[in-house]
Amino acid sequence: MPTFPINWTRSRRILLWSTVLLPFASLFLVHWSDKPGYEAGDYTQYLAHATAIAEGRPYTDIGFIYTQHRAQLAVEAEPPALPFLLAPVIAFLDSNMMLVKLFFFGAALAFLLLAGSYFAAHDDRWLGLGVALLSGLSLQFLYAATQISADLPFAALVWTVIALMDAPGKARPGRIAAIASAGALAILFRTAGVALVPAALLYAAFRPRERAARALIPAAVWTAVFFAMSSAIPVTGAVMSEMARPFAGVIDDMATNVRAYRFATMEALLYPFPWNTANDVYHLLAVAAMGLGLALWIRTGWARFLSAFTIAYVGMLLSLPTMGGRFLRPLFPLFIFGLLNGLRAVIRRLRPRLSATTAGRVALWTGATLGAFSVGWELTEPRPQDILDHPDVVGVYAALERFRTDAPMRVELLKPRIFTLHTRIPAMGLFEAEPTEVVTELCAKRITHVVAGDLGIEPKENAALSAAVDEYPALFLPVYENRSFAVYRFVPTTIEHGSGAGPGPVCTSAPAAPG
Repeated sequence: MPTFPINWTRSRRILLWSTVLLPFASLFLVHWSDKPGYEAGDYTQYLAHATAIAEGRPYTDIGFIYTQHRAQLAVEAEPPALPFLLAPVIAFLDSNMMLVKLFFFGAALAFLLLAGSYFAAHDDRWLGLGVALLSGLSLQFLYAATQISADLPFAALVWTVIALMDAPGKARPGRIAAIASAGALAILFRTAGVALVPAALLYAAFRPRERAARALIPAAVWTAVFFAMSSAIPVTGAVMSEMARPFAGVIDDMATNVRAYRFATMEALLYPFPWNTANDVYHLLAVAAMGLGLALWIRTGWARFLSAFTIAYVGMLLSLPTMGGRFLRPLFPLFIFGLLNGLRAVIRRLRPRLSATTAGRVALWTGATLGAFSVGWELTEPRPQDILDHPDVVGVYAALERFRTDAPMRVELLKPRIFTLHTRIPAMGLFEAEPTEVVTELCAKRITHVVAGDLGIEPKENAALSAAVDEYPALFLPVYENRSFAVYRFVPTTIEHGSGAGPGPVCTSAPAAPG
C-alpha cells in the first residue's frame, strides 16, 4: 500500500492557528444578523456611493449635505475602494449581503492572521497565537466584522505593509511593489492610511542606509495616491479644515481624544467580568501589564516599522477631532501583545526557572481564560438595534415623504445619511452653533424642513436647533410631531433678531448657495 509523507510540523501549525481563530469564527456566526446600532452612519454613505456607481450617477451624488459647522460628522465623500467593491453586488446581485459579510469575514481573518503571525515570527510563537485569539474577541472587533465598514480591510492592508516592511532579507523589487500596492489600497479604503507616509520616513530615518529604497519608494507612491484621490474626490475637506484650527483647539481635541481612546483601549483588553468594579480593577492591572510588555518590546523593536507606524498613527489620531474608538482597531493586536508580553515577564519574575517559551505558553492560557470569561458574559448583552426600526423614526420618515412635492426638499435631522439613502431626499446633520448661525446655515444650504429630536444621541446639536426654533419661531412652522421628534417647515424670510439685540437680517427668501 502506498504511503504519503505528512509534514507533521506544518499540520500542527495549521491546527494551532485554526484553533485560535475558531472562537472568532464562531462568534461571527452568532453575531451574523446584528443590526448596525443607533450610533452608526458611515455604512450608509458607503452604500450610497456604491449605489451611485451602480446607477451611473456621479460618485458624490448621494444626497448628503455637508456643513463646515460639523465637519467631524462625515466627510463629503468616503474613499472609493469599498464603494467600488460594493457596486457590483448592488448592480448585479440584488444587494446580496451574504457575499458582503463573507468579504468582511475574510478581511477579519486576514487581519488576525497577519498580526498574530507577525508577533509569532518576531517575538514568540505562543504570544502570536494569543494575539490572534484575543484580538478577535472584543465586541468592537466583532461589530466591525459583521457590518459594512472599511475598518478591517484597512487594518488587514496596514498589517500587510507592516509584515512586509519588517520581514528579514533584502527589499527586492517585487517586495517593494507589494508594499507600495498594499499601502495604496489602504489609503483608498481609509484616508487615515496616509499615516503610512510619515511612518515610512521615520522607519527610513532609523537606519537610512539599509532602508531607503524599501521605505521611500512606497512613501512616494502613497503620497501620489493620496493627492490623486483627494483631487478627484472631496475626501479630505473635513481634515483640511480641522488642520487650520488654532493650536489651542488642537490641544483641546487631544485631551478629548485621550479620553475616547482610553475606552477603546479597554475594549481591546476585553471585559472579562459582568461587574463594573471588577472590570475597573482588571483594567488597571491589564494596562500596567500592557505598559510593561510594550516597554520590554520597544527595547528590541524600536527600529521596526510597527514602531514607526504606531508613533505616526497615534499622533495623527490624537491631533484630529476623530474621537472614534474604532479608528484604534488596527492597533488592537499591539495592545494584546503588550498585555501577554507583560504577563510573561511577571510569570518569569515569579518563576525564574521557567523558560521564556513555557512562560509564553502560560501567558497564552491566562489570556485564553480571560477571553473565555469575556465571551461568556458578552453573549448575554443586548444586541445593537437599527434606528430604522424605531417607531418614531418610521413616523418622521413617513411624514417627510408625504410632504414631498414637486419643489425640491432638503432636510436637517438626526442621522442624515441613513435618511437620504432610504428616501433619496437630500439631508444635512444637526450641528452646534448660535441661533443666528443655525438659521444662516439653513438658508445657505437651502433647507426646507428641520427635524428636532435626537433620541439622546446628539443632545448638544439638537439643543442648538431647538434654540434657533425658540429664537425665530416665525421661520419654523410645525407640521408634524410624535413622542421623540418635531418636524418644522423652514420658511426663510428677512427677520430681526428675536433676542432684542437689535435689527439685522438673518436670512432672506433667496438662499445663498447650494449645499
